Amino acid sequence: MALPGLEELPSLLLFGSNVELPSGTALEDIRQELINNPSLTVLKRAVLELPEFWTRLVDFDPDVGQVPGLQYTGLLKQWIDHGEPLPGAHRPSPNLLTLTVTFLLQITQYTSYLRQAEKRSHVEVLRSVQGAGIQGFCTGFLSAVAVASSKSELDIGELAATSLHLAVCAGAYVDRDGAYSSNPTDYQCLAVRWRGKETERAKLTSIIDSYPDVSLPKTPARIPAVRSLTDCCRRTSQVSTITHA
Repeated sequence: MALPGLEELPSLLLFGSNVELPSGTALEDIRQELINNPSLTVLKRAVLELPEFWTRLVDFDPDVGQVPGLQYTGLLKQWIDHGEPLPGAHRPSPNLLTLTVTFLLQITQYTSYLRQAEKRSHVEVLRSVQGAGIQGFCTGFLSAVAVASSKSELDIGELAATSLHLAVCAGAYVDRDGAYSSNPTDYQCLAVRWRGKETERAKLTSIIDSYPDVSLPKTPARIPAVRSLTDCCRRTSQVSTITHA
């Protein structure tokens, strides 16, 4: 999350995309903020109750049960309760875990900022960002909605608890169709900005249409196709920015 110095109010809040699990020090910072910040009591309780939430999710949709969510939500509970370490960077982590921890990281960074910025309140921040707003990309969308919809610091914890469940669900369904699928396939999303007027979209669309494994607007594409498409777009003068996610 991008934040200004403590003496300034931000003109924009931006919450970014999913990241790998942070360092042990950063994880402990998240944990301590969840434990010690009274405004996050509801969010902390939601983390502790994730194993029960996972059971209800599998009851609702048994297909997601192929993801070992009970194991990973249990790890999150033990992490908060006893400070037990989460799986490190030396081993791949499922999206269920990384999305959830990324969300917790962003929310606790924001509430920590509020505590450290003397005489600054969430209400003042909301006023200061009226021009540019609170923006979120990928996982950050959940954080942005929770923060932007909160009228006070106490609201942040309550609304973040709901967004936490959405993060778990999003990560679980990505894992169900990916690493824990019976036929796992790597996918990648590509965001492209083109130069010129809206009419240039037709030219970009014609390029994309020549790749059968790539579709618009939001369907993930297989990674080899994305790499080839990226090269093709970069050779097209109307395309100015390409971002992978």
